[in-house]
Amino acid sequence: MDARTGIWAAKKLLVSFSKNAPTSIGMRAFVDKFVPKLRERYPHLEIEVQEKNTRYPHLVGYYANGREKPIGVKKLEAPEIMNYAELLIEQWGGMNVNHNGKRVKTKTQSVTGLWTPFTNR
Repeated sequence: MDARTGIWAAKKLLVSFSKNAPTSIGMRAFVDKFVPKLRERYPHLEIEVQEKNTRYPHLVGYYANGREKPIGVKKLEAPEIMNYAELLIEQWGGMNVNHNGKRVKTKTQSVTGLWTPFTNR
């Protein structure tokens, strides 16, 4: 749930895996054990389960603002996949922020202390 608006930003969770691939063992266990719990816990959320052959398992979160966020879960156990699924459900769907720019490195520590509104008076 988005703390700013009080509504759920996640609208859909896509669970995709292969029924034969060894990389999807954890995902198959996740579908059997945890997907019913997710449907019970988040009734507003559409959870779609797809079986695709020769594909690595992945989760995709679809959000109200039109964004989607995929997470690859190849060779992970079911509880770890559950953590990633909850992460996708509880995010707000905003863009990932990249902090570009030079990092300032210095050999000496700053002694100026904390800034307050009365610092330069």
